[in-house]
Amino acid sequence: MKKKLKILLIVGIVILLSIISFIGVYAKNEFKYENKVPDYKLASNLDKITVVNLKVDDTTEQVKYDENGNKVEDTDSTESEEATNYTTVDEPINKEENLNIENYKKCKEIIEKRLHDINLPEYIVRLDEETGNIQIQFQDDVNVYAGSVYSTYLGKVEITDSQTNDVILTNDDIKDIKVGYQQLSSGYEVYLNADLNKEGQEKLQNLINSKQNNNEEETENTEETANETTETENTTSENTEETTGDTETTGDTEATEEAEEKNSISFKFEDEEVATVDLEDINSKSTIKVVLGTSTSSSQINSYLNQGAVIEIMTNSGKMPIKYTMEDSKEVQSIITNQNIQIAIYVLLAIYAVINLYIIIKYKKNGLAMLISNIGLVAILMLIIRYTNVLISYEAITAFLALEIIVGFISIKILEKQKNVENEEDAKKQFNKACMEIMNVLILLLVISVVFTFINWTAISSIGMIMFWGLISTLISTGIFARTLLIENARK
Repeated sequence: MKKKLKILLIVGIVILLSIISFIGVYAKNEFKYENKVPDYKLASNLDKITVVNLKVDDTTEQVKYDENGNKVEDTDSTESEEATNYTTVDEPINKEENLNIENYKKCKEIIEKRLHDINLPEYIVRLDEETGNIQIQFQDDVNVYAGSVYSTYLGKVEITDSQTNDVILTNDDIKDIKVGYQQLSSGYEVYLNADLNKEGQEKLQNLINSKQNNNEEETENTEETANETTETENTTSENTEETTGDTETTGDTEATEEAEEKNSISFKFEDEEVATVDLEDINSKSTIKVVLGTSTSSSQINSYLNQGAVIEIMTNSGKMPIKYTMEDSKEVQSIITNQNIQIAIYVLLAIYAVINLYIIIKYKKNGLAMLISNIGLVAILMLIIRYTNVLISYEAITAFLALEIIVGFISIKILEKQKNVENEEDAKKQFNKACMEIMNVLILLLVISVVFTFINWTAISSIGMIMFWGLISTLISTGIFARTLLIENARK
């Protein structure tokens, strides 16, 4: 009775696992039933993909030059172009000398790093080395917008003098940028920490020293002027005191704003000002803290954090030497049809059926026990693949084929040892002996599969993950199902 109960228990567990794995678990959701077991996650060569085409920006921009041939930055000055003899020239966004294979490859590498840093699940970046155009394949539509944005930004960062608009620091002077936040009495403050390299630190220090010297000179001049005009101010009549007071207040405000502008720097990303930083607030020679904003609103805080994350990833991945624009995006069906997939599945099932049929014919009752164990193995593996989001690629068929051969080898090895057992103790001994003989091979295969898993190529990593979980499933099913059934078969 005990023997039958154990066998029935194992068979029942295998049947339950098979139902969950092959059919699913359905629960009512509003007006329909949904399978609560996750779907298989197919790689892009088995599923539809979205293709984004980026082309080298071939547009032009208007650039102004003064009469001496110096480039003039756009300002809010009301001075007319005719009065200053400005000359406007249409120049390409991408200079001809920058359009070369080295820069094309560098842009491809930067885009790949950005997509990796934002944790996109699967993508392929291809480069046309002749035109410099880049094609990106995304697994689904969800990633298209984020991927396209991160692929077309230059990642240009500049820190300028707020007063003169002169560029003080660029990407070349910044080691890296990190976004962070801290809680204050007024809310959460979101900021960027820009760590400078040696050259950047020297430039920043030179600017601070220059500003301090200028401020000292202006203070001395102001004191001299104030002393000279003291007597004149003392002779002002009482009737004009109120007017003078108002004028002085206005003058003080303008002077304060001008002083703040003189002693601050602007942090710019993609030529747009993000924030200003007062030089007096810089407490470190190697780091500039750029406050993006302070708020108590969770949505506003997230907005600041997202802005900071974009700047962080763009800057740390490197500045693109070439400007790209998105030409188009389109959805493309997999080149592998459902018929191809069905054929591959039928071939795998046929091989698996032949192996297990051979086992049953040769080993009779023990062969049937091993078949039950192997069915449980497949059910466990399929559930693990679903719940661990393993990408199944077309190349993964080789992993399933290899697992079938390995499982067949292990099954025969164990069953051969069970041929002449006399009782359950002998069955246990022979089972353990067979396991010890194949353990070295299993450990080697596990190491190889782990190495494959961490290779940054979907086809290979997919093979590695399926092999790894397949071997783990083999150990579980063989150690529990096969061992129990074989020992119970040997029980007198």
